[in-house]
Amino acid sequence: MGSPVRHLTLARTKPHFYNTTLLGAANISAKVTNNGKPAAMYLLLAEMTARQSATAEVEHILRSLVEMTRDEPDTVTYNAHRHQHDASRFLVYELYKDRGACDAHLSRDPIKGLIARLQPLLVAPPHISCCTTIAVMEI
Repeated sequence: MGSPVRHLTLARTKPHFYNTTLLGAANISAKVTNNGKPAAMYLLLAEMTARQSATAEVEHILRSLVEMTRDEPDTVTYNAHRHQHDASRFLVYELYKDRGACDAHLSRDPIKGLIARLQPLLVAPPHISCCTTIAVMEI
């Protein structure tokens, strides 16, 4: 049946979180379809809040993650955003061809190293939501 979807409770309680500024994006310009229907792509959303003294370093690490991901063949898009009204809050939107592509991305040593550097700069562990695609306008 696939992985369960964890819904974002933050989306209902703090709707302004999605008023963000794009920090960086890695994209593959392609329509991902399965016989005219959207392929079962895999989305990972990571919401995080940096310590006040670490916002610039968190932004630098997120930009580095985007650059490292740019050439991954099964990454559809990988975007880092900063909240427009709270510079310490970030959102990373990662869309992969499938769950295996996400797992491959997360298993790369350079990615693991950057994530390890990121953890102590945050006020709490990131809120992670994993979803499968049910409908797509266009990629």
